[in-house]
Amino acid sequence: LEDIRISVKLAGELSSARDESIRFVLLMDLCRWSRLATEAPEALKRWPGNAQLLQIGGIARIHVGEIDAGLADLESAQSVSKTVDSYSGIAEAYFLMGQPAEALRVLEQVKRTFGGLPQGFSLDWIRARVDAGETADLQKDYNAMASSSRDVRVHLAHAYLAGTPGCPAYDPAASIASARVAQALMAFVESYWIEARTAFFAGRYSDAISAIDRGGQEEEFWCLFWKGMSLLKLGSYSEARVLLTEARRRNPYFLKLAAKIPGRQGQ
Repeated sequence: LEDIRISVKLAGELSSARDESIRFVLLMDLCRWSRLATEAPEALKRWPGNAQLLQIGGIARIHVGEIDAGLADLESAQSVSKTVDSYSGIAEAYFLMGQPAEALRVLEQVKRTFGGLPQGFSLDWIRARVDAGETADLQKDYNAMASSSRDVRVHLAHAYLAGTPGCPAYDPAASIASARVAQALMAFVESYWIEARTAFFAGRYSDAISAIDRGGQEEEFWCLFWKGMSLLKLGSYSEARVLLTEARRRNPYFLKLAAKIPGRQGQ
């Protein structure tokens, strides 16, 4: 992360639309969504109609509580250029909205557009199928991905699959092991909140909190969500309220997602 911060500082001295996009991608890796949501529109004023800047701004907006508007921006960006990142952003919007079937529809469109699932989409694909309840032959899907890709997200796909109760491959220990492998290779924020999710479902709430504390990001909804839910389970209501209030501010569909957590329906 320190290397990324240095790169951001250096990239801040650059001045073309491409340079700004590079700097923004680095900020995305740090989950600096609020800053991006402010700076991307300003960059668009300098380079109107730039599809990548519009795409980055849309991704930022879905992470700061403007999911519907961000989704519209991403769809506008796709009218200029259909990139893998724009599809990934649209899928994430649907995950945040609690609509995994729609995320899966988008990913199926990705497969048609690019002649298969591009590298880097293994986690999104497994996540969408798991959350949509389409678990038939899911292990077969994962095995095919694992045999054909060295991308770190393959480990995250396994962590998500093995960390989901009810899946044939459910194995919390194996899930956490895969998340830790991913963290050692490249510390994507997903590796920490997926570990926290697995620990939460296994009833290990303190471990879930520790996972977020080790590498979570304070502007990432899923980090706020799983840590807040874990604190709630432990009876730390004041701390939980702070985090879950921020999670709800960042995602207007928060209650829909919370209602899906075992023991939270109707509360």
